[in-house]
Amino acid sequence: MSDRDRFREAVIEGLSSSPKVLPSRYFYDPEGDRLFQQIMELPGYYLSRAERDNMPAVAEGIRDWMRQTALDVVDLGSGDGRKTEILLEGLLGAQSDLRYFPVDISPSVLELQSQRLLERWPDLILQPVAADYLRSPWVLPEAPGKRLFLFLGSNLGNFTGEAEEALFALLRRLCRPGDGVLLGLDLAKRPERILAAYNDPEGVTARFNLNLLDRINRELGGDFDRSAFVHWPIYDPIALEARSHLVCVRQAEFGLSGGPRFSFEAFEAIHTETSRKYSLAQTERKAGRMGFLQTRSFVHRDAEGEAIFADLLWERPTREYQS
Repeated sequence: MSDRDRFREAVIEGLSSSPKVLPSRYFYDPEGDRLFQQIMELPGYYLSRAERDNMPAVAEGIRDWMRQTALDVVDLGSGDGRKTEILLEGLLGAQSDLRYFPVDISPSVLELQSQRLLERWPDLILQPVAADYLRSPWVLPEAPGKRLFLFLGSNLGNFTGEAEEALFALLRRLCRPGDGVLLGLDLAKRPERILAAYNDPEGVTARFNLNLLDRINRELGGDFDRSAFVHWPIYDPIALEARSHLVCVRQAEFGLSGGPRFSFEAFEAIHTETSRKYSLAQTERKAGRMGFLQTRSFVHRDAEGEAIFADLLWERPTREYQS
């Protein structure tokens, strides 16, 4: 099945369900990539800056963990790779036997990232993989040493239920005993600070969400009128979830070329994204449930000392530990 067919299938399934939903993985076409780059530089979007600031300390901890072995760094959902570049800088200074595998659904982002990295490190062994890592077949070559899987940017917060289980089933399959997963997690904090990250006054996040409708129109021959929708984010401090929606403000019907029509009641919403937040107390228990050990944690705090973001190293237990 082609990527376009998967997109069409996901749109039909999501807009035929109740409540309606569009998967957030389809945010990222070239226009979505461009808008997300803008989001990451917005004053209220603290996540990217906090994790970037954390990377030098993370690199130092990973150098200690690797113990001079060969290392394959596999970057799941690599995006533009800016944070990873800081990590690679810290690792390459102490370790020449390193291969980097950025894996992303967006070929255009991978191309830009690869060009930038190879301009900086011409000898870097870099093998980009354009794939939906959960749904597209891809193979990681065997090599001695360790594997470190990166899942940065609080991407885990977008996974719930079956998708999260599928992700960790993949990681358990790919991780050999002693391999690691580096997870970036956004931490629970003041609700107004979290909500501001998804509701910028500049309106960039709204345009990012509305681009999903434009993408349906461009790629699937849709006739969605984006002026009929408004972006509506909320934060639930009990569930620790920020949720984004597109709300149809009038009764309407839209559809796809040669495909079904979708009826909307006035003020009916499409759920576009869930971004879960975490308490530090949750993370060790979660590691155990997913078949890993949390062995290192790197917490970024703001000037007032509030814990903002955490990068956590989860290891696949060794055979000796399991026995």
